[in-house]
Amino acid sequence: MSLIFGYYHFHLRTPEWEEIPKNVEVPNSMQLSQKLQVFHIFFIPFFPMGKKWVYESNDGWKEVDRISKIRLENQMKRKRAPWYAYFGIIALVLIPSLFIFKGYLKSKQNKANAKLRFEQMIAKRNSIIDAPEPETLFMFHDKKYNYFGLNVTSHSKDSIFFKAPRVKLKFRSNRDKWVEYFNENQDKTQVVSVAKTQLKKMYVTEYGGSKASLLKLNLPSLPVEGPLSFISMKEPGTNGK
Repeated sequence: MSLIFGYYHFHLRTPEWEEIPKNVEVPNSMQLSQKLQVFHIFFIPFFPMGKKWVYESNDGWKEVDRISKIRLENQMKRKRAPWYAYFGIIALVLIPSLFIFKGYLKSKQNKANAKLRFEQMIAKRNSIIDAPEPETLFMFHDKKYNYFGLNVTSHSKDSIFFKAPRVKLKFRSNRDKWVEYFNENQDKTQVVSVAKTQLKKMYVTEYGGSKASLLKLNLPSLPVEGPLSFISMKEPGTNGK
């Protein structure tokens, strides 16, 4: 028997004397049994290869003769191979399935966490839009992730009033460069208004996905081209960083 793969036998059943057909003789000092031959890899059974009727004694076992084998197969009730005869196949299916199921649960939890974070982000954003503090910096970006920002001056029930450069509005590659650009043009600013409802619609992301709803920012007095994404707000004192 090979240590790596091959086959071996294990005991399947031993019928009672009254169950043995009358036309089958059992030698003295021996017992009639049925064994199951299974294919194994490193002694782990994978599948049955057949059944054998044998005579067993203290010295070992031997197969029954051909005539007795035919009589036993025809007259004895068949016994199915036990589940553990397929243990190797079951393990090959079950173990990967457990990893897949674990991954599914983790993915489901990650989506739930992402949804919660998104809802918390939207709630925080809306609370700032409803009552923004003066000098709060609202940051936006275009499709190429170039940034520009607007500083709050005041707000009403329906709108927010921003201080923006009067010169042609330019995007910068990051927020810090925008703040630097804005500070350089402090003497050339104007006030523009944006509806709060529009700001609340500008950043809508499907949780667990990558698509964003980008709407045009309605600033008729500034040459701003959409679509734009409303990405963040910085409270006063953070210097827009």
